[in-house]
Amino acid sequence: MNYALFDGRLSKWGKCVGFVGAVATCLTPPSKTHGQDKYGRTLADVFLLDGTHVNHTLVKDGWCWWYRKYAPRNRELERLEKEAREAKKGLWVAPTQVPPWEWRGRK
Repeated sequence: MNYALFDGRLSKWGKCVGFVGAVATCLTPPSKTHGQDKYGRTLADVFLLDGTHVNHTLVKDGWCWWYRKYAPRNRELERLEKEAREAKKGLWVAPTQVPPWEWRGRK
């Protein structure tokens, strides 16, 4: 996953960060790690104490991208992102979006 960017700007970012910050104290250790990305960050499924799957919630609410490179066959994330796009939730409300991996490549 990669967090919401609008044309390279961090608009609406506060809502996403607010959600993540609010749940950070309620996290359990990741139940399944998937290695590291090229920046050395751990790739993992993250759950709240109540069982909420944080990765799925962020994609479902449109606050982050499904990063296909690191979860290429994840049909659940694919479905959740498609539904968020169609419903114009979160970052999908903007008429155009620049995926973070493309935005970083422009710098």
